[in-house]
Amino acid sequence: MKGKAILRNSIPYWGLVIVIVLFTILTKGNTLQPQNLQLVAEQSFTILISAAGVVFVMSMGSLDFSQGSLLAISCYVAAMFSGTNIALAIIGAVGTGIAVGIFNGFLNAKLTIPNIPSRTLDYMQVGIPVLAALDPATDMGDIMREGDFGLSCISGDMPAFAKNVELLLDEAVRKRMGKNSREYFENNWTSAHTVDVILSHFDKQ
Repeated sequence: MKGKAILRNSIPYWGLVIVIVLFTILTKGNTLQPQNLQLVAEQSFTILISAAGVVFVMSMGSLDFSQGSLLAISCYVAAMFSGTNIALAIIGAVGTGIAVGIFNGFLNAKLTIPNIPSRTLDYMQVGIPVLAALDPATDMGDIMREGDFGLSCISGDMPAFAKNVELLLDEAVRKRMGKNSREYFENNWTSAHTVDVILSHFDKQ
């Protein structure tokens, strides 16, 4: 098992090596030219910063799928002010990221808007049972059991995942959970419901 885990974890690195070798051959060595390596490094810099932020979020047992849009708007602000003053561009980009992050945190913590992966919502919207391998820190598994719209296990627990797959082979189970999935989505996670939740908090004040 340990050998298989090492092999599985090394697949991304082998993939990177294969891509580099392939493009080096196809471009007749131009891929490894200093100018190209500098360009790749410059283009990867913003992605690396975003990835570092995601590591901090995931280390606290949470998920954040808004980093792409947040990165885009921060880069836009930086580009807008870069022609005026570089220091101002940096402050503007960082400030934008902080402001949007605080707003997201406020919506999540104070207005009880759940942070659910968009793919999960897509499954529920069309009435498909959810099969998930989850981080121990998330409460998504409890939500799925409460709504009876899917099956979950701890990420990496292959026997439990295989058992859940077998359970979903039962057509009656799939139909029941699919129906519950659509109903739970309509009752809890539509845009209209989210707006109602936000407005209800303001009404209380």
